[in-house]
Amino acid sequence: AGKGIRVEPRLFVQFLATIIYTGIQRVLEVEGMGSLDIRDLMIMASTYRVVETDAGIIRGRRDRRLLKVFRAFGIDDSGDIPRTP
Repeated sequence: AGKGIRVEPRLFVQFLATIIYTGIQRVLEVEGMGSLDIRDLMIMASTYRVVETDAGIIRGRRDRRLLKVFRAFGIDDSGDIPRTP
């Protein structure tokens, strides 16, 4: 570490990232999706959109794989989404 730079916060962030990564991988393996790479999972999930309009809530397309990921992580996408005031 350079002068005046604290290493501990960076190590803590790396520690948290490792725990999150491991938790995600564990859920994928338990749900039979162990072959799905976490980077691919994040890319797939990031394509999902929810748009709030004056006419209501519009949800993006969800394929079978994305629905399976939602179920694996306990994400309920079937109900109403609270509207922002």
